[in-house]
Amino acid sequence: MEILFFASPDCMNCAISHNELKKSGLLLKHNFVYIDAMEDDTQDFCDEHDVDEIPHIKIYDDNNSLIFERCGLFLLEDVEEYLRN
Repeated sequence: MEILFFASPDCMNCAISHNELKKSGLLLKHNFVYIDAMEDDTQDFCDEHDVDEIPHIKIYDDNNSLIFERCGLFLLEDVEEYLRN
């Protein structure tokens, strides 16, 4: 599983969501990629992934299929509930 997390160090909602992910243990169990969506060199990558709002999370399964996506502030319960189903 791969987790793409689009955020910014200056975004409070990003910090809250990132902290929720840390508490979940998901970052240790899966490939986690933090993308600073405000950096000039990541803009094309963000465009390719249709990231217009942060925080933005995308979780891909082992077959590289998107299985979860959420834009804006999200909490651990949002991610865990989806992954349980």
